[in-house]
Amino acid sequence: IMFLRNDSDALALFGTDSADEIIKKMSDLAIPIFVLKEYKKGIHVVMSGDYQFIKYEDYYIADATGCDAAFNGAFLSSYLNGSNPFYCAKFANALAMLQIQKVGAVKSIPNRKNVEKLFGEIYG
Repeated sequence: IMFLRNDSDALALFGTDSADEIIKKMSDLAIPIFVLKEYKKGIHVVMSGDYQFIKYEDYYIADATGCDAAFNGAFLSSYLNGSNPFYCAKFANALAMLQIQKVGAVKSIPNRKNVEKLFGEIYG
């Protein structure tokens, strides 16, 4: 599993911040699961050729410190518990949306109950 941001990681690796170009290049490398977080737009998830785009919801941002790490951790936790990568990205996105609403990288990480509640509200 590989996580990238188009505005930093992928730009440094591939010399472009174009999501389409990055997805093509990552697919050419045959990485089975990758997640591209596109600044202010959403999350591109690719698993063995299957693709899904998850739009970012418009939420209040108090502090985005640690948001990428929280997303990655929530994704991996969900994946290691048997969820598919598309579900994992939605779960991680819900966690990140709650995390950015409070100040502090660690103390702002929400509990699972609140993440599952927001997940249900957004994704059904």
